[in-house]
Amino acid sequence: MKKPIVVSWALTNRCNQRCLYCLAWKRRTKELTTDKIRRIIRELASLGTAQICFTGGEPFLRQDLDKIINFIRERNILIEITSNGSLVKEKISWIRNINTLCLSLDGPERVHDWIRGRGSHKRVLEAAEVARGEEVKVYFITVISRTNLHCIDSLLKIARRFKTPCSFRPATALLYSSNLKNLFAPPLGGYRRVIRQLIREKERGNEFIANSQEGLRYLLRWPGPSKIPCISGRTFFHIEPDGKIYPCIWGRNIETLPHRDCLKAGVRQAIEELPRSECEGCWNGVLFEINYRLFKLKDYDSAY
Repeated sequence: MKKPIVVSWALTNRCNQRCLYCLAWKRRTKELTTDKIRRIIRELASLGTAQICFTGGEPFLRQDLDKIINFIRERNILIEITSNGSLVKEKISWIRNINTLCLSLDGPERVHDWIRGRGSHKRVLEAAEVARGEEVKVYFITVISRTNLHCIDSLLKIARRFKTPCSFRPATALLYSSNLKNLFAPPLGGYRRVIRQLIREKERGNEFIANSQEGLRYLLRWPGPSKIPCISGRTFFHIEPDGKIYPCIWGRNIETLPHRDCLKAGVRQAIEELPRSECEGCWNGVLFEINYRLFKLKDYDSAY
């Protein structure tokens, strides 16, 4: 049965940062109006959607985001927003009504600012402080790239300081939202040293690593294929800014993926007609953890 229990939704591809491993901001996708977004939300609610996770681009660039948040809250759907944190401090009244704020954190100030732009590290930490002050659940997301392989200790210190778990995932082989090779993907040897370090920290009881032991062992297999059962196209779907719905988009060129239009077909028909997107493996740490718990995946001990 297909049922959109969890929906990832890129409200916009516009972004006020230029991360070295992402080209989402270059995609000039037409954005839905507030009324059209409400129309989709109404149908998602009627289909039993439990959580909507807004991504981007940078979601806080949508001037109607507060109206969208309130509309969702009225339907008792959980709201998660993934953000670079740059606009959170000035949008305090907006985040009071969300459940979870996921903040991108690439390393200590020197590294983070080199990847995202001067001052971005200060703003993301301010965002974490503001959200925690509003009793909004916060966690960090760290993309492991060739630029931050030496920063794991610093990242874990920040996570401990803010009492905020950090989820780790590798940079994708292609620049995010493109078919161009990602030159910032980590070298294999350095990447595996980092994952082994995280496994050791987890074994010592570090509570600020969000990945499970099994999830970290699975990530050791990157970039080789390691297929797993997945909720994508079953109970998890992704919507782009123009209203097109996909089974999943992580780490692949979106232009090559099957999709349907939520507005033309309606959400119910769109997901029924949507073919499942088969992939070789999933390097999205959060999605793996959901699959791991649901499907009771085997222990991913590694020979590496």
